[in-house]
Amino acid sequence: ATTLFAAVPASAQLTTATVRGQVTTSAAAAPGATVTARNVETGFTTSVTAGPDGNYVLTGLRPGAYDISVSAAGGTPVTQRVVI
Repeated sequence: ATTLFAAVPASAQLTTATVRGQVTTSAAAAPGATVTARNVETGFTTSVTAGPDGNYVLTGLRPGAYDISVSAAGGTPVTQRVVI
């Protein structure tokens, strides 16, 4: 599975951030893929399911380093570390 990550930068007025992306396999959208964010420091975990177009939104993430894991049917699971 391949995924595209975009983190919204945290600012002084925000205490949480949003990560948006699209999950694809072989250049096609991967609807129903599971996307999980795990805070490296605290272990906090949250998951979402990609929509019909493969897009997903993880909201309410506190600033820090996260391992974002993507698991799509028929694809190889992928994990990428992002700092928000």
